[in-house]
Amino acid sequence: SFGSSLESFVTPGYLDGRVFVLYDDCPCLVYGPVSHDIHAFDERVS
Repeated sequence: SFGSSLESFVTPGYLDGRVFVLYDDCPCLVYGPVSHDIHAFDERVS
């Protein structure tokens, strides 16, 4: 929520930021909603 500390976690998906970090030595911050039950009939984001 707003005003709280950032959390770090690992996701099994592919993010474009990976390319910038690995090949351009460019730090990257990826943010957005957290998904639940992705690609399932009841998928949602928080």
